[in-house]
Amino acid sequence: MNPFFTLIKIALGEADRFDAPPTEEEWTEMFNEAQRQALLGVAFSGVERLPEEQCPPKDLLIRWFTVVSRMEDMNRHVNRRSVQVEERFGQDGFLGCILKGQGNATMYPNPLRRQSGDIDIWLLPKDELGRDDFTWEQNREIISEYVLRILKARGEVEERAIKYHHIEFPVLKDVAVEVHFFPMFMQNHWNIQNLLRFFKQTKDEVFRNRVELPEGAGEICMPTAKFNAVYQLTHVFVHFIIEGIGLRHFLDYYYVLKNLNQEDKPFVVKWLKKIGLFGFSRAVMYVLKEALGMDEKYLISDPHEKRGKVLVSEILAGGNFGKYETRYWANTEGFMNKNWQKIKRNAHFTMSYPSELLAEPFFRMYHFWWGKRFQKRIMDRIK
Repeated sequence: MNPFFTLIKIALGEADRFDAPPTEEEWTEMFNEAQRQALLGVAFSGVERLPEEQCPPKDLLIRWFTVVSRMEDMNRHVNRRSVQVEERFGQDGFLGCILKGQGNATMYPNPLRRQSGDIDIWLLPKDELGRDDFTWEQNREIISEYVLRILKARGEVEERAIKYHHIEFPVLKDVAVEVHFFPMFMQNHWNIQNLLRFFKQTKDEVFRNRVELPEGAGEICMPTAKFNAVYQLTHVFVHFIIEGIGLRHFLDYYYVLKNLNQEDKPFVVKWLKKIGLFGFSRAVMYVLKEALGMDEKYLISDPHEKRGKVLVSEILAGGNFGKYETRYWANTEGFMNKNWQKIKRNAHFTMSYPSELLAEPFFRMYHFWWGKRFQKRIMDRIK
């Protein structure tokens, strides 16, 4: 077993100690891998649970502690910002739900040890709560116009600022904000239509779900566990095929399933089948069981060893969001070259996930031209 995975299992309480004390070289490798996977905080919780004779060298321990202390301070800051951002949107007539990020952190034993990132917030006009007659296209137009009016007043509108499911909203200097029209997308037309039906069916329950952030930072809306069990698997899958995925997102999913009620599993499985991701869930279950030591009673499908091992290989090769991947992303200067590299990379996974991978190049081209037309239409409206 990879010593890094053992350390993460110790942090999760799925193991107690190493079979033998790691060498100084192994500790350096584990620190570097934790850094690549954006899991330095979680891994340090594992270090704290070790007997003294298995702990890392003192100089590395001090360095690790210093980095984690800064991480905890940053999480406190992002927690406060998340509350402020949601409150500000509320003043302007929107309901806000914090996706992933600080909401996910509340499920961790030590929420401040999860490395923070952007603030991703799903918006819904307040009068759409409890209604089924709205469309996602209406929602996108209302939110895009609101955001672009503010950005235009600040002189910060950029070319193709609008993505298919979100728009960047650079209103804070210290934390990036992404505003979502809906939480996630798929590549295949039928799968994305089913995913949007899932979002519409569950939105009222989601926007009424509120949690307290650590240390009295305030209260935010975050998705329910059964929503996250579907949504966050789509998030893992989409990032897996467009850039690469690291272990942090599997750790998030580990805690999602730990918080999922047993009676909600059939609901989750039903929707994963509808959006074409039940097969992918089996690969994810292998990672959760073998790499993270998750008890089988929490799994939502039978692990698929072959596909799961491919995921483990991708995790170790690419790190968080595939930032360290060198096998596929060499010589990616230029739009056409970069997209050709992506097609060659995804060819390795097409037999396992054909409905999404075969649709991906066509969706990417559609998304590119759609974004240009849509933003022009909104900008013409607010001139």
